[in-house]
Amino acid sequence: MRDALDTWLDGVGDSSEIPEGEMVENFWPGGVAPLTVAPRVSLDNGVVRATCATPGASIGVRRGDGDWELYAGSFAEASGTELLFKAVRYGWDESDEVPITVP
Repeated sequence: MRDALDTWLDGVGDSSEIPEGEMVENFWPGGVAPLTVAPRVSLDNGVVRATCATPGASIGVRRGDGDWELYAGSFAEASGTELLFKAVRYGWDESDEVPITVP
């Protein structure tokens, strides 16, 4: 079992022996967290689509003053609806918010 564990750890790249400060420096060079790119939002005949150029990021959407929801794909929205989008990636700073109003 010990040999199997060692083989598995070699295969996945065990980082448990790296000091935490060094790991943080690897994730955030100079102590600065990377910034998630703001989502790109488009409207086409009332259908809203959003994408983010940051790999691994999730996009959130909020209608008016409502709660943030996970954007799961394009959706139709009524004219006059105010929407707010932002992108987040675990371990990174959140993107700027992108407001749109459906015409």
